[in-house]
Amino acid sequence: MTCARTMIQSRFIWLLLRKVIVTNFNITLILTIQGPTMSSSQSAIALTGKCHCGLVNYSSTSAPQNLTYCYCTICRHLSGSPFIAWADIPSSSLDIPNGTTNLKTLASKIADRTICSACGSSITMKYPSDDATIGIAAGTIDERSLKGEAMKLTEHIFVEQKPGWYNIPEDGLKRWERFSADFEEKLQAWMKERS
Repeated sequence: MTCARTMIQSRFIWLLLRKVIVTNFNITLILTIQGPTMSSSQSAIALTGKCHCGLVNYSSTSAPQNLTYCYCTICRHLSGSPFIAWADIPSSSLDIPNGTTNLKTLASKIADRTICSACGSSITMKYPSDDATIGIAAGTIDERSLKGEAMKLTEHIFVEQKPGWYNIPEDGLKRWERFSADFEEKLQAWMKERS
């Protein structure tokens, strides 16, 4: 009698376990179909990006406001191309998880640039005269992560320093010898305050 009772109990436990396994499988399947649940901070992310080697990664809670091609000599030297595309976002929206640990800062009279300390990829450019905005090297943005409309070019700056062998396509956008008139005014006021 003990043997029969044990077999019945074992069969009952097996059925319970089978039910749990099937139930858990169904729950897992439902979660897989629905996709991962995002926290409120993750769902607010508008874009992510990283350097070439992946040591520096970042996210932003704001999509780019402007996309500018800069033809200045420094941008050309750092990129090895006729220009760098900069995507402007609010400074407060940028999050670099490792902070400045893996970044090297290159400072000029009017701007601070950061590059990855390992692979040299350009990451950001910030003008102290405009603390509210930071430029991200657009080539480092993961376009698949971009929420909202795709980035569109808004202007060309420092066309006076453009290499002679490169012709800017006719796109109908503003072309500035240096900065836009508004930005140039802001920069001049900032430099006057410092002197």
